[in-house]
Amino acid sequence: MSDTPEKKPDALWIESVYRPGYKVARSTLKTLGRILNGATADDAASPQAEPSAPGENAVALTQVPELNEVGGVARVETPDHTTIGVARVGRTSFVGFRLDHEQLAEVEVQFDEANGTLRISGEATPPEPPAA
Repeated sequence: MSDTPEKKPDALWIESVYRPGYKVARSTLKTLGRILNGATADDAASPQAEPSAPGENAVALTQVPELNEVGGVARVETPDHTTIGVARVGRTSFVGFRLDHEQLAEVEVQFDEANGTLRISGEATPPEPPAA
């Protein structure tokens, strides 16, 4: 018997804060971390998000060809100059993260399928739990 503690593999998936039941692959988080830490333009886009309504940031998917397919990632700068890493994790599902004190913090990203835009909240604040 060995005195060496058994190594347990790191979790491959991280639970989404904004989408209960959704999980984000650790490899996706690593990629988003790299592009938010200054990966080259070849690795990610940096379109300027256009506001769709007061207080909102939105970006048309046509501005971000890197997000045309599931698995795509891009760096998006919002009008308030917040840089967000966005990943397409499903046909109509997206996740977004920003750097918050050198840590990735999830932000809310909603896809408006009717007009093909992503609404991005630059705030890294989890939603309020539903009332009991």
